[in-house]
Amino acid sequence: MQDARLRFNKLGAVKYISHLDMYRCFTRAFRRAGIPVWVTEGFNPRVYLNFALPLPLGAESVDDILDTRFTADVSSDDLLRLDLYELPEGLWISALEEPAFKTKDIVSASWDITLPADYPVSAASERLETGGLTFEKEGKKGTKPVKTTVDLSASIYSWNIDTSSEKPLLSVNVGAGNENNINPFRLFEALSSAVGYEGLPVNVRRTGIFTDIHR
Repeated sequence: MQDARLRFNKLGAVKYISHLDMYRCFTRAFRRAGIPVWVTEGFNPRVYLNFALPLPLGAESVDDILDTRFTADVSSDDLLRLDLYELPEGLWISALEEPAFKTKDIVSASWDITLPADYPVSAASERLETGGLTFEKEGKKGTKPVKTTVDLSASIYSWNIDTSSEKPLLSVNVGAGNENNINPFRLFEALSSAVGYEGLPVNVRRTGIFTDIHR
């Protein structure tokens, strides 16, 4: 039995593949390529695939993490068959390695959010500096719908806006994982509301997953 960590990229149109469809996509690809993936036992057996942090729909990622287990030795060359023949365009495996940490130990993630060319960068920078960014999270208490105010600023560990290109690039390191997972689209929404901007981000891409905080 071989515990393995796959590093993969998800770029372009495949960013609209949902988390559940990602599971199905990799499951089919492994099967068609003849990669011996372990199947869990019990009442509802399934191919063992563990994505470190499921992406929100519409977000890209680089150097993402998928943990799995093989029932026989698998090499990087074996996984090339997935890239060449089985996985859709924009989705490919970049590395095969042993798991260096447990996914439950993840505490932060880095994101690049490409802002529209007319985004009010000065006002956004000032608001990120002063804090106070929040959003309303909807949930339930029993059968009753409730709203909870989430303080986003407390979970923004570092940020920078690069204005050297036509479209400004907001790079942030924010909370991630089971306890404190910040959705980059909600962050953009809250920031845009605070500076009076209406519109959508040009692109959102996760660039790293970490077991520490990057300030």
